Amino acid sequence: MLRKEIENRNWVLSKDNIYIERETGTSFSRSEMKRLLEDAKLRKFDVVLTKSISRFGRNQKELLEAIEILDENDIRFIEFEKNIDTGKDRALLGLYAWLAENESRQKSESIKLTLRKKQERGEFIAGRPPYGYKRDPNNKNKLIIAGDETTETVKRIYKLYIQGYGYRAIASILTNEKVPPPRMDIYNRKSNAWNYQTIKTILSSQYYIGNMEQYKKENIAFKKKRKKIDKDDWIIVENTHEPIISKEEYNLVQEIMKKRAGSYRRKNTIHLFTGFLKCGECNSNLQYMNGYYICRLYTNAGVKYCSRHAVKESDLEEIVKNDIKELSRDKIKRQQLYEEAKKTLYKSNSDTHKLLEEAKRERNKLDRQLLSVYEDRLEGVITVEQYALFSKSFEERKVVLDNRIKELEEIISKESMFQNNFN
Repeated sequence: MLRKEIENRNWVLSKDNIYIERETGTSFSRSEMKRLLEDAKLRKFDVVLTKSISRFGRNQKELLEAIEILDENDIRFIEFEKNIDTGKDRALLGLYAWLAENESRQKSESIKLTLRKKQERGEFIAGRPPYGYKRDPNNKNKLIIAGDETTETVKRIYKLYIQGYGYRAIASILTNEKVPPPRMDIYNRKSNAWNYQTIKTILSSQYYIGNMEQYKKENIAFKKKRKKIDKDDWIIVENTHEPIISKEEYNLVQEIMKKRAGSYRRKNTIHLFTGFLKCGECNSNLQYMNGYYICRLYTNAGVKYCSRHAVKESDLEEIVKNDIKELSRDKIKRQQLYEEAKKTLYKSNSDTHKLLEEAKRERNKLDRQLLSVYEDRLEGVITVEQYALFSKSFEERKVVLDNRIKELEEIISKESMFQNNFN
């Protein structure tokens, strides 16, 4: 349809200016949309043709911003379903953009409602099955035990924890034995190491006792941003699939986790350097453990992947304290210099004012003297020639004083500006 319209209007279509988008129109971070807007800024085309405004974009704010970019580069936007042409009339463009967004929102809410009902029935709708499970080939919304190394690894994780191993110790054991970690963990893809958080998630999840555990996150409105759902609001349906772990074993693990958590630092305790330190060897974050900051990769994966690189927190605190003292001394020095400079500036300003007043007094005095000489000339006290000599001398002196007064006034103006900056 678009090609036919181009032919009817005798326009030229470049193969480089065809933008085929398969991603949802609710997001303007789509690769083809980004390319189109960048090409628009380079004026690679004169017109944008689209079948419907909803295909161009369903986010009203971003759609209108995109149209504005086209306008700024003298590019027309033509849409066929609603017969929109910004080259002729754009009065209803904002309304159609709102309708497209509202339609998308309604569809999103309808889809969310459908998915919620499936979750409440215990159907699995997530993208990737939990580690140790796979989708039933006869029912994509049902989980079955994978029956491979992943299933055995889940069982082993529970046994190791009951035997007294912690999250990090278990992660280190599995990493050193080269047991493949869950692919869903981005951290693992970088280091091929087990993350202690992955161990904690497996030990906490009700999936492994046969309960479906869903609705942990949801999209904000109809857009791509997601928010976490409070645990009390998760949708949990019991006995939806075969368990890997017995309920007795699972409950025992939860009790151990609760007891161990009580012996660790309080959840809200924030250590001074958390998030600021990096391992110099592997660039992983250093995490706080028992008075030290230690390489996270080392604690998760063991000595084969990195060294301990421990830094004592008290040593760091001492270094920071000393630096603060030095900065404080520097600040005191700067304050002293500032006060001295301020005094000097005030004194200089005062002195300049005195010089200016003195120059003005001398200038006024010169005027009075010239008037007196003139009166002497009128009364015949001095000759015309003498008056001419006196007058020339006075005029030369007046020029010098006038220049001096102007110079001092400029100096005072600059000093006042600096003085205001100090205050």
